[in-house]
Amino acid sequence: MGVEFLLRELRGDFLPISASENLICLSAPLSAEPARTRKNTPALSRESEFGTPPQKKVIFLRRFSFFTAIPFEGSDKPDFQGAGWCVDGATDLLHRRSSTLVPFTDRQTIEFYLTEIRVFEIPNINIGEPIHYGSMTVFPLSFQPYRDIDYLLAEEAIKIRIVTVSEISDRGSVPELSVENLSNVRVLLLEGEELVGAKQNRIINTSILLPAMSRINIPVSCVERGRWSYNSRHFSSEGRHSSSNLRHSLKSSVSDSLNEGSGHYSNQNAVWAEIDKRQTELGLTSNTSSMADSFTAYQQELDHYADHFQYAEGTAGLSIAIGNNLAAIELFDNPATCKMVWKRLLHGFILDIIGSKSTEGPASRSIVEDMLTTLRTTFWKKTTAVGDGEEFRAKSSDRVQASVLTLGNVLVHGSLLTGV
Repeated sequence: MGVEFLLRELRGDFLPISASENLICLSAPLSAEPARTRKNTPALSRESEFGTPPQKKVIFLRRFSFFTAIPFEGSDKPDFQGAGWCVDGATDLLHRRSSTLVPFTDRQTIEFYLTEIRVFEIPNINIGEPIHYGSMTVFPLSFQPYRDIDYLLAEEAIKIRIVTVSEISDRGSVPELSVENLSNVRVLLLEGEELVGAKQNRIINTSILLPAMSRINIPVSCVERGRWSYNSRHFSSEGRHSSSNLRHSLKSSVSDSLNEGSGHYSNQNAVWAEIDKRQTELGLTSNTSSMADSFTAYQQELDHYADHFQYAEGTAGLSIAIGNNLAAIELFDNPATCKMVWKRLLHGFILDIIGSKSTEGPASRSIVEDMLTTLRTTFWKKTTAVGDGEEFRAKSSDRVQASVLTLGNVLVHGSLLTGV
């Protein structure tokens, strides 16, 4: 399908901004009703996650080549070779049938795939005064209005025993745990949060809003390779969060698994490799290759370093830079949640820089501003959330990995990791 034909197909709702042989830039409405639709065509417009949605979004369609050995639906050809169009940087969102890429052939197909892509609206975020110590800079983040959701954090819910976490059976299964919520409020489990006990310690693969009065299985990864025997019937929480590099590896492999249609599973070998790598760098020996041993061995250093980054009232998120490079952005729906997890999130980043003699920084505010600008125009792919709410994911070719958990129109937890 050529450029001129495609532009004719898209006239109406989609306004061409520029076009070349292999790339078309379009302006498309987010909230207005389409000017021209077809019967049973999926709606392109979607509500913004925050307040009034912008009137337009920019979409890039890029030509790609494809080859399939499987005939397309309605075709008796044994194979076919040609070119189609896809949303730039999002070929993984194309329908797959036995690894077959189905090209965009008309307006209806294009609209269908665009409904699978969400341009997630980032709220207007205030970047606070940076705090710098050693090689780390923390930028407190805030935004208004806060839109609280009624939930408890897993750490507190487990401690007061209204949530129990256990192996899915007596035999257990490494990538899954059973979680029961005995209360009439939701419970938030955060990506990278450690659960301690039972047959081996695990970390949670993605942020989950556990429904009230429910029992579900959740996806996890092992962070204690050398143990597979019970030391307790239920898991506890000791307020630890995975290191930043481990979380980046986790988020990356979970996104890959979702793109393959395999659920929120991680690359377990990559998780173990990251733990082993850091313990070798720290000169640690752990009898069970436990991530927890890394935190325990350096608890005083972690606390000392974190004491230089005190929580500022009203902060609902933070951005962390290592040296002059952005490492992460974390956002929560309200300051209370951010305050409760502030120190343990910091410990995860500090663990990755202990022993470093670098004194680069402080980092520039502009690296945070630039990333927030990028996020506002990023294509977010909607995935099925493990519990309540909706989950969106995005990634870029430069290793940036991001995910957002929402409920209704409210961001519950959003995180971005660069792997720095």
